Amino acid sequence: MAHSTIPQQLVDSYAKTIYRIDTFPEPVYLRIDTFSAPLALLLQDTNSRHAAIVSAYNPFSRPLPIEENLTAHRSLRHCLQHQGYSIVEGSNIDPCAQWPAEKSFFVSGIDPDTAQFIGRQFNQNAIVRIGADAVPRLLLLR
Repeated sequence: MAHSTIPQQLVDSYAKTIYRIDTFPEPVYLRIDTFSAPLALLLQDTNSRHAAIVSAYNPFSRPLPIEENLTAHRSLRHCLQHQGYSIVEGSNIDPCAQWPAEKSFFVSGIDPDTAQFIGRQFNQNAIVRIGADAVPRLLLLR
């Protein structure tokens, strides 16, 4: 995406976020544009060349009450499961603690176009795209 309507301060915040995948027995922690050996193993274990991290919390980065965010999160879960994707819950964590953690899903096997479509469907500014190289990349949606 050559030009985005998302303020640069928000883009910077997304890039600094810690993306946690709640795998067992230990969670996997990801940083944008940083290779992750545990993520590479997770991709191998799920036999996936593509994955994404998608959230339904706080559409367009506008804070919502927790009840609305949880309802949106359940809707996203239903959407992903209905389409047959394997998902693992996680959280997107602001390392500066200025923004509450947001629930998200690690979606294995989802192609980038479908992940973008779902992110837009849930009014998100961005998703995290993951390819076979196990490097999470921020993908802006508007």
